Order: sequence, then C-alpha cells, then structure tokens
Amino acid sequence: LASQMDWARDVLYQARARGEKVYVLHHHPQGSFDMLNGEFLDIMDQFSDVIINTFAGHAHTAFFNVHYDLKTKTKPVYTQLVPGSGTPDGYLNPTFRVYKYNTTTYELLDYTQYYLNLTQANQNFTKGEPIIWSSDAPATDIFGISDLSAKSFDALAKSWLRGPNATDDSPTWLAYAGQITRHCQDPSTRNRVQEACNALSYTAQMDPTCSSTGAWRAAQGNPPGATVFGVPAVVMSEVVRALATHVLHTHT
Repeated sequence: LASQMDWARDVLYQARARGEKVYVLHHHPQGSFDMLNGEFLDIMDQFSDVIINTFAGHAHTAFFNVHYDLKTKTKPVYTQLVPGSGTPDGYLNPTFRVYKYNTTTYELLDYTQYYLNLTQANQNFTKGEPIIWSSDAPATDIFGISDLSAKSFDALAKSWLRGPNATDDSPTWLAYAGQITRHCQDPSTRNRVQEACNALSYTAQMDPTCSSTGAWRAAQGNPPGATVFGVPAVVMSEVVRALATHVLHTHT
C-alpha cells in the first residue's frame, strides 16, 4: 500500500510538470484505511493545485464531503463526490449521475442525477410497458449554487446549519436528502444537522453547531475527543468510478 502512495506522488508530480489537471478516483472513501489516511490527505493537500475533485466508490447512497487545506483547515480545496449506485442494494432505487465539465480546464460545472423507481418499473414490466428513468433538475438549480467547486459545496452545507436554509423543509436540504435516500425513503428519515456536519468533513469539529450538538461525532462514529481526518463510515457508491473513467477516456 505504501508503494501505491509513492506511485500517486510520482504521477501527480508528472501531471504538475505537464500542466495537467487530475481527477482522483478511488474505490473506498477517504478515511477507510486509518493507517494510510494521513498520508493520503498529505498528498491531496500537497497537490491541491493539480487535483480538481475526487470521486469515491463502494457505496449505495449519494452525498458529498468538502475537504480543506491542512494548514488552516478553513479553506475548501476539493470535494469528494459520491453519486449513488446502479444496483438496488435490496430495495433502493438504482441511480447514476452525469457530470458536465469544462473540456479545457476540466472544472466540474454541473451534474444531473438519474434514478429508476423500482416499484413503477416492475409494474411497467408486468404490463409490457417501457421502463422509464427519471431525473432531478441539475445540481446548480436544486442546490442554488453556481458551480461544483469546493467553495460552493462548503457554503451549501453551512447553509443547512444556519440561515434561511437551516430548516427541515428547506428546498435545498430536501433535494439533498432525496438524493441520499435515492428517492426511496421519506427525506425526514435523514438528520439535517448530522448530514451537514458530515459534508463539512473534519472542519466540522470547529463548527459550533456540530460540536455543541455532537452531530459531527455521531456522524463519524467516534468517541468524544477523537480526531479523524476523513469521512464517516457510511455506505458509498462504486458506480462513479466506471462513469468517471468513461468520461475521461471519452474526452482525452
């Protein structure tokens, strides 16, 4: 595993020398392997000028985590995006995501989330009718953000903790909760404060709302006082790896 980190550094050094930008695709989310997580974050921080975003796999729900510079832990530098899963995982609706990006800078501009209502699909199949995929509106519309930058996602998550969007009936929160549950469960089953603290990654330790309510520790599953530089142990999607790889191969 240590040799993989050496390989990653070498590839990123080469990308920087060539003036290239990089998407980091990994099967497990950041924080899954505690013994290497610190080194991984060091690499991400060292090459934040090269890395645009990271995409995680391994799970069956959709969410995001904003990550920050290691020096101040306040500047958002990239976002880990998790889109859901194409498999139902027992009862959840299959889902996938299509990203829009700048073909020159590779900056992520927007995404659209698609999902298949399994109940309706089974009824249509029985009646010999076509199976139809549905979609949410583009992310920039349902979340009220201008782009998919870490700065935008940071502001979005913080808006669920304070301000006019810090209510359980906030349209932006309900849109996010719908994607988390893959449009298969009532959004009220999700805890807005906990999910917002989740999205703020390790800087949530310093957020008064997260620290005072214990939401950050609850999301991380760690005892009080524990320091974790990663994301919570929740289920994550593998579909994004194949989708992102396809996009990169198609547009290189």
